[in-house]
Amino acid sequence: MKKIAIGMLKKNQQVLIVKRKENEGSLMWQFPGGEIEKNESIFEAVQREVKEESSIDCVAEKILCERIHPYTKRYIYYVICLYKNEISSKIKDKEIEEAIWVNVRDLDKYFSTDLFKPVSKYLTGE
Repeated sequence: MKKIAIGMLKKNQQVLIVKRKENEGSLMWQFPGGEIEKNESIFEAVQREVKEESSIDCVAEKILCERIHPYTKRYIYYVICLYKNEISSKIKDKEIEEAIWVNVRDLDKYFSTDLFKPVSKYLTGE
């Protein structure tokens, strides 16, 4: 089973999301992240993936939650990451079109499915 590390980056009341060049099922917008490579820790994977998909440096702080995703059937680690800085370079991931900061309250405009409850609670603080 593929294991995926997803970065949860907040800055003020905004959260980082990325837009895929091609849909993955019904998913076009998602949180940055990707497959954990051989000999790579969860934290190393999420930091690498966030940088590749958004040109943003972050520090992985802790695992928020984990699950088998109901649609992709991949094992997902949701990792709380601290924003460090944006790097002035292009997105390196060929599957990602753009990365944007959106207000946490506007995520439903970008995602076609409900957020995983622990992720939603973390992002909204409710």
